Amino acid sequence: MCLSVVFQKEKIIESGVGYKVFKKYNRDIIPMYFYRYDHKRIILKKWINELEYRQGAHGGSRKKFIRDIQEAYPYGFHIFLTRYGAYKLRNGECDITVKKIKFRKGCAIGKQSGCVVVVAKEIFV
Repeated sequence: MCLSVVFQKEKIIESGVGYKVFKKYNRDIIPMYFYRYDHKRIILKKWINELEYRQGAHGGSRKKFIRDIQEAYPYGFHIFLTRYGAYKLRNGECDITVKKIKFRKGCAIGKQSGCVVVVAKEIFV
């Protein structure tokens, strides 16, 4: 899950409310695309840091690059500011769910699937 355009990497929305796409796994939910191979579930009603969910080679990395233009932005949870944007990414898959969440420590704003996304370090589901 990558941003196609980065609008801002400074003076970011520090906190707010948005919509996050999750994958259903058994009776739990896990972050879509940004999950570990051991399917670490999301703990509800607790602030969660994105570092707890990084996988593989991304574990120590601080930045992610947009493929075609090589522009770096920080890793983090991708939060859609509208429910429409989150459902657009869902693309009709049945093992995917969209949850309204709180976020804090926003570190980038960009576009994904044609919709505005905040990249944040922490979420509360």
